[in-house]
Amino acid sequence: MPLPVEGGLVTVTDLENHLHRTISTKDDPAAQAAVDFATALVWDVVGFDVTGDDYTIEANDLQIVKGIALRIAAQWFTNPEDRAQYAGPEGLSYTASPQMLSRIMGEADRRTLTSVQIRYAPGFA
Repeated sequence: MPLPVEGGLVTVTDLENHLHRTISTKDDPAAQAAVDFATALVWDVVGFDVTGDDYTIEANDLQIVKGIALRIAAQWFTNPEDRAQYAGPEGLSYTASPQMLSRIMGEADRRTLTSVQIRYAPGFA
């Protein structure tokens, strides 16, 4: 039996909790778009809906997939212009390589999601 995930893999509420802030009403469409994009990107790599009825996904694997999707959603929502340099209000400053911009999934994430895909749906008929 699959684990129930209310509202989908990642929700705007999950994004708010991750960012430690409330998303304003005017930013809600952008937050929902970020969540939808992250979910679709993760689904594309895994190859199936981890919250669906096709496979029984273990809780640890679901948390890994959800964590990757949540990080992608947060990156996309907080960096809509794909800036490679960023300085945050709390003094955080970083410079990302062009391969680490918000809309590109890192190789480590891709490998992790592929390992989840192989565990449940290896593609052998």
